[in-house]
Amino acid sequence: MEEKEWCYGTDEEILNGDGCESREEAILTCIRENDCEVGDLVHVGTKGEFKPRVSASMVIDQIQENAFERCGDSADDYLHGVSKEAKERLSIALTKVFTEWANEEYGAPHFWPIDNCENIEVTQDLLNKALNEKAGA
Repeated sequence: MEEKEWCYGTDEEILNGDGCESREEAILTCIRENDCEVGDLVHVGTKGEFKPRVSASMVIDQIQENAFERCGDSADDYLHGVSKEAKERLSIALTKVFTEWANEEYGAPHFWPIDNCENIEVTQDLLNKALNEKAGA
């Protein structure tokens, strides 16, 4: 089983991705780095992976609109009735092409979703532990 990296922060929208090996390490590191006090909230969670997904339905809708705007009523039934299975195959193909293009042009995403996010209130015990580890470092 792959070990997850733990992230931390005082703003639950943006967590530091330096990658702690455990939940406890993330909590204590967050407390130390942010000079937290008893009663403050820290947020920890595991680093997920962002995987873009291109919606075939949205692409088809856009192409249908374009066809109607350019060709009028004669394009009214263009791509009408595309099956769910065909849309799924198209989504997979478009996502693959987009991901390859984006990674080549801009590199892999430097952001990620946070999984299993927890809000932890800093207690005196946690604060003492964080400060003791800092003093011992």
